[in-house]
Amino acid sequence: MATTFLATLLSWHLTPSSIFLPTKEPSTSPTLGREESPSSALIPKPPGLVGRPGRKGGYTLETVLKWSHTFYESVQTHIHLLADAHLDTHLSYKSQEASKVALVCHKVEQNSKFQVLQNYQDSWATQDFIKLYLKRTSVSARKGKLRSTDSTQRIGRSRSSEEVDNVQDPPPSKRHKSARWTVN
Repeated sequence: MATTFLATLLSWHLTPSSIFLPTKEPSTSPTLGREESPSSALIPKPPGLVGRPGRKGGYTLETVLKWSHTFYESVQTHIHLLADAHLDTHLSYKSQEASKVALVCHKVEQNSKFQVLQNYQDSWATQDFIKLYLKRTSVSARKGKLRSTDSTQRIGRSRSSEEVDNVQDPPPSKRHKSARWTVN
């Protein structure tokens, strides 16, 4: 019976020691660097979209990473600085040049303070930081651009300062009349 058990293990390319000895997991501690391990031991990306918890299985990056808030913010700040230097922050993540995104990921992950980012498969954690930052900056850029051209687009021409001064407030709508309160 022991022979068949051993034969079965060998057919599965397993040895008795690989079954009974605990395996060493790579460290996810932000203070330790990446341990030498095969790529299969890297931390996989969670399902769903970053920054969309509760929607289609999305997640919050800070919660998933389980780092201290201080370390999370220092990584975030460093990534924001590199993104400002190498990426067009007026554009979304999808509109960025892949080589520039890869450069930012490489620079962050090679920083001795942030080598923990090398533990994440296909740089998903670094890319998620970049996605969140570019989402905020590109939306702000679009809104800022729309606000500055909003009045000229509606009217078809820009107003002079005299016209702006002479604009009167519209009468209050019936919908927004103040409520009458009675005290008994």
